[in-house]
Amino acid sequence: MQKAVYWDDRRFLCLVAGRGTGKTTSACMRILGMIQRNEIPTGGRILIIAPDYPQLKDGTLKSFDKWFGPDGADIIEHMVNGNAPFRKLAGNIEVLFRSAMNPDQTRSKECCLVWLDEAAQMDEQMLTLTNANLRQFGNNASYQTIITTTPRGKNWTYRRFGEHLMNSDNDDPMVGAYRTTTMEAYREGVVRSGYIEEIGYTPGSEMWRQELEAEFVSWSGLVFRQGWKKLDIKPALRYVVGGVDVGSISPSCILLVGVDEPGNFYAFKQFYKPKTDTHELAKLIGEWHKEFGVNKWVIDDADLWRNLRNAGLPTAPPNKKHDAAESSINYINSLISRGMFHIDEHECDPLVKEMSTYEYKDKTSGDDVTFLDKVKQNQADHAIDALRYATRVLSAYKSYNTAGWGRIGFGVGRAS
Repeated sequence: MQKAVYWDDRRFLCLVAGRGTGKTTSACMRILGMIQRNEIPTGGRILIIAPDYPQLKDGTLKSFDKWFGPDGADIIEHMVNGNAPFRKLAGNIEVLFRSAMNPDQTRSKECCLVWLDEAAQMDEQMLTLTNANLRQFGNNASYQTIITTTPRGKNWTYRRFGEHLMNSDNDDPMVGAYRTTTMEAYREGVVRSGYIEEIGYTPGSEMWRQELEAEFVSWSGLVFRQGWKKLDIKPALRYVVGGVDVGSISPSCILLVGVDEPGNFYAFKQFYKPKTDTHELAKLIGEWHKEFGVNKWVIDDADLWRNLRNAGLPTAPPNKKHDAAESSINYINSLISRGMFHIDEHECDPLVKEMSTYEYKDKTSGDDVTFLDKVKQNQADHAIDALRYATRVLSAYKSYNTAGWGRIGFGVGRAS
C-alpha cells in the first residue's frame, strides 16, 4: 500500500486502515516524496489537521518529526511548538499543524496540500473548509487532500469514499482509495507479535471488524438503520405532512414527507438554515403549502403554529409525550427495514447527514427514561426532529378525514 500511496497524485488520497498499520507513516512518506520530487513548489504551505490537540501533539506531530527531523530526512529548519505548531522545511516550505476542535483556525490558510489525520473523528465540515484552502498557486499547482483514518461507523468518510474503498479496481481520476487491515500489517511485519491478541477485541465483533479489519460496520450505536432507498422516481402521494423544527441560532428545518397508496414514505423537500426569523419560515410554509399540497403542518413553535392556523392552514403542535420520540424512531426504522422509506438525497442532504451519524450513548446510566436520555448530547437533530413530527402524523393518516383530497403529485397543489 505504501508504495502505491507514495506515487498517487490524485486530488483526494484516502487511506482507511486498522490499528497499527502505518497510516500516518504512509502519509508522511507521500509528503516527503512530493517534496523530493519538487511536486510541492518552493514556498509551498502544508496544512495538517488532527481531531484534537492531544492527538495532534502525541500522534501526528511526533510522527512527522520522526520522518522529517534529524533521525529521518533531516529537512526541518525551524520548529515552533505550543498551541499552533509550525515547521519550516528546506525549500522554504511551511507546515502548519491545527486541531479540528477549532475549525476557524483553518481559515485564510492558503496551501497546496492538506492532510486530515484520523479524519473519521472530525466533522465533515473540515473537508469542506480545507478544500477552500487549496488555492495557493492558482492553476500552477497540483493540489491534494490526504485523508488517513480508522473507520468510525458509516459516517461521512464512508459516504464520501466508501464506494472507492470497496472497489479494488478503483480507477477514479479524482480519488485514490486504499484499505488495509491490521492482520495484513502483521503478516508484513509492521505489527509486532501479540499486538492483535493483546488489544482484546472479540473476533468477529463490531469493534474487531472496525478497528482491525477496517470495515465500515453498521455500528450498533447508530439510531437509524442505514438502508433507506434513494428517491429516483417521484410518485403520486396520498397525503403530505410538513414537519417544522424551529431553531434560533441553531438551524431551523422544514421537511416535507409524503405517503403513497401502498404506504411507502418519501422525504422529498427540505429547508435547513440557522438564524432564521419566524416570518421567513411562515412565508416559505405558505408557499410550499400551495405548491406541494400539504395536508398538515406539525410545528414545534407555539406562536408560529397558532398564527398559521389563524391564517387558515391546518397546523398542530408535535406530540412530545415521553415515548413519542422513540415510537417515531422505531416506526421509521421499521419502514427502512421493509424497504418503504425513501429520501431525495439531493434535496434533503442535511437529513441524510444527521441520520447517518446520530448515535446512542456508549453507556447508559440505568436511569435513562426517555429516548432523548439515551442518545448522545449535542448532536445535530434538527432535520431528525422535523422528520419525527411528520412521520408520527403520517403513520396514522388513514384515520383522518381526507374527503375532498385528491392524489397529490410533486409540484401539484391540493385537489379542490
